Amino acid sequence: MNGSTRWRRTALCGDQRLTGWVAGRYLRKAALPSGNERDLDLQAGKLVGSDPGLGFNQERTGDQNRISINGEERYEIPDVVIYGD
Repeated sequence: MNGSTRWRRTALCGDQRLTGWVAGRYLRKAALPSGNERDLDLQAGKLVGSDPGLGFNQERTGDQNRISINGEERYEIPDVVIYGD
């Protein structure tokens, strides 16, 4: 914590594994009804995959990436989470 800001350690997986910290205000907690976790594979800012067998769509508005999985789940991920400052 820095002042009143909460920080969360994050990681970008792939050929170049990057790790760092992101301010909690950029993150949203999401839970699936089953309690399982959802994998979102982002490469160069584009969603290239999710869990096997699931359809997905990504729309970009300003610095927000809106991701829909099977038309039932929705995630909003700011660019700063993907690319950093």
